[in-house]
Amino acid sequence: MHWLLPLGEKEENLKMLPLFEHCSRKDLQRVAELAVDQQRPPGELLTRQGENGAVAYVIVAGEAEVIRDDRILARLGPGDVV
Repeated sequence: MHWLLPLGEKEENLKMLPLFEHCSRKDLQRVAELAVDQQRPPGELLTRQGENGAVAYVIVAGEAEVIRDDRILARLGPGDVV
């Protein structure tokens, strides 16, 4: 499910994340223009170990689990990148 935030709101969300906190307003605008807002349903697989990743997910809200061999290795939250 895709949803679109107004560009200014995307910039504000990005600015709150440690990954982007030192970016200039111009840089934030560029990232916001390129970023695709997505809301993922609970339990959806984002990536699989060993696959080449073509996408980076920045968690703005909620959490993601890193699982290997049916064991939870980590829980990621806002500001983390998958």
